[in-house]
Amino acid sequence: MTQQNNVPVVPGIHWKLFLTFFRIGLFTFGGGFAMLPLIEREITDNKKWIKPEELIDMIALAQSMPGPVAVNASIFIGRQMAGVSGAIAAMLGCVLPSVLVILIIAIGTAGFQDNIFVQQFFTGILAAVTALILLTAIKMGRRVVKDWLTLLLAIAATVLVAFLRVHALLIILGGALLGFILYWTHPTLVRRVTDQNRHTSKKNGDNPKKPSPDTDKGAES
Repeated sequence: MTQQNNVPVVPGIHWKLFLTFFRIGLFTFGGGFAMLPLIEREITDNKKWIKPEELIDMIALAQSMPGPVAVNASIFIGRQMAGVSGAIAAMLGCVLPSVLVILIIAIGTAGFQDNIFVQQFFTGILAAVTALILLTAIKMGRRVVKDWLTLLLAIAATVLVAFLRVHALLIILGGALLGFILYWTHPTLVRRVTDQNRHTSKKNGDNPKKPSPDTDKGAES
């Protein structure tokens, strides 16, 4: 089993990755973004496999890549934990529930899409999913927006995406380009922001090297 540096060694990691993302995919409605709150809770809060800051970087990369953001994020997380084979295990766990559910719906509920009860059911689901996505945005924002510079960038990105209809990929690439420019023109400012983020992470006790107790229970199985 090959794992990346600074990542906890978890016994049976491939099977755990598959089951974790299978559960997330099985009980999530509303698309890839609706899975992000559950991914964050399972990967960073419960299992402590990855730091919250690392997960934010992975989500940003996943959003900039073609395909569903949740599937891309599962691939990044799986590779971080167990290399290419871990990426495959996490991806299969993420995708398989959707395929099975869609097949069951297509076979068993044909002709029910116009039923008023079915429509109200999905209306309620979408409302709950909206709340989950908003909660994730707030939690991620608290970790990322820590000074006037990051606040200004967040406001500018929100205006560009929400009101000017600029594609999210262009926002991500523009943010990356601006980061490089700031690094070369104002290295002291970038170093100060980086040190502040590192200090906040230590203060909050973010430590991915201590997997949750349930990860050790399968060591002998």
